[in-house]
Amino acid sequence: MKADEELTLSSGGGVDYPFIETSFFLMYMAGQFSIGFLSSKLSTKSYLLFSVLGSATCCLLFGFTSSTSPMAALWGLNGFSQSAVNTLLVNFLAGVVPAPLRGSIL
Repeated sequence: MKADEELTLSSGGGVDYPFIETSFFLMYMAGQFSIGFLSSKLSTKSYLLFSVLGSATCCLLFGFTSSTSPMAALWGLNGFSQSAVNTLLVNFLAGVVPAPLRGSIL
């Protein structure tokens, strides 16, 4: 297939995978640093919903791209969205699950 021939691991031709992954990691890091500020401005539920829907949208659109720049931008936004999910989910579940049940489920 033509698509298989264009996808390579180096920047010599096709898609530059290290650039895409680096954009994910940098935006994930930026998201981890900014989550405290952003979560104080929004409620936990709305920020968690925004993060999950943002990640799903980026993954959906990523499947329709074929060049490096849009892939890196979408994967970077996905990284920013993913950075909030674990922290906010633990924060949300801490308010929902009663204290005696925490740590006893697993």
